[in-house]
Amino acid sequence: RDPAGGLLHRWREGQAAIPAFLDDYAFMIWGLIELYEAVFDPRHLSEALELTDMMIEKFGGGRRGGAACGGEAEGDGGGDVDIEGKTGGVDNGGAGARDGLGNEGAGGDDEGGAGARDGLGNEGAGGDDNGGAGARDDLGGFFFTATDSEELIARPKEIYDGAVPAGNSVAALCLLRLARMTGRDDLERRAERLLREFAGALEAQPTAYAQLLSALDFALGPAAEIVIAGEPGAADTKAMLAEAARRFLPRAVTLLRPPGEAPGILSLAPMLTGMVPLGGAATAYVCRGQSCGSPARSPEEFARRLEEMENPARGG
Repeated sequence: RDPAGGLLHRWREGQAAIPAFLDDYAFMIWGLIELYEAVFDPRHLSEALELTDMMIEKFGGGRRGGAACGGEAEGDGGGDVDIEGKTGGVDNGGAGARDGLGNEGAGGDDEGGAGARDGLGNEGAGGDDNGGAGARDDLGGFFFTATDSEELIARPKEIYDGAVPAGNSVAALCLLRLARMTGRDDLERRAERLLREFAGALEAQPTAYAQLLSALDFALGPAAEIVIAGEPGAADTKAMLAEAARRFLPRAVTLLRPPGEAPGILSLAPMLTGMVPLGGAATAYVCRGQSCGSPARSPEEFARRLEEMENPARGG
């Protein structure tokens, strides 16, 4: 890491260098989330959140010094874009109208500056909403380069998912999963803004954005939070975790809530406070939007809860 705690892009012959790009942050966060769900050490979840906040600050807006006067994705920058991919209108003037992907190009902008949007989210070298010297921060998605990195002719927002998924696509799913794991609604709103930003692209060519479609699937839900309350390492806790792990649950996150005060995880996910082992035995909670069904006290009962979650019609 750099002295400020930011990630660096490469390591070679004992030296780290080059400020990290969006992809570096998004993939590191993804790895930390997966690592937490493998070993349930709250430190990994904490670091994922730390890097996520840093990613939003570094890649989510315009260059430092520029005004960002627009609203949310449905505000007056770039026309309204909804999850279904509908677009409506362009900015208030200038040649850089949006085509649905969010890039900011070299035409006009809202009020006649030089840094207009070309429709893919890329930022040109010119102005912002008020024609000043900054970039726009009124829409979703992340730029590939950081606000404090070397200034380029354009700052792209990449979403094409080739053999390696795009940083925006990975970031979208990470934001959604972390929002479910911690109850942070701001992360979910940020992910929704990203999906709205690129809705036109998804509608026009969905097969080009497989990872972003996975994030959209999670967002549309129904998503779930699975909480195992039990002593880490105990046989009954392991049996509950194994029951969840053997299933493919792409719209679910899993957390471990140790008994007692458990400050590590509860400081990150305070909604777990009331989820405790019942009768001193490992207990599983299956929740949607932090609203939980009746707790399961055995792996067999937990399996039935998961079956109901996967097949709501059978459960109701």
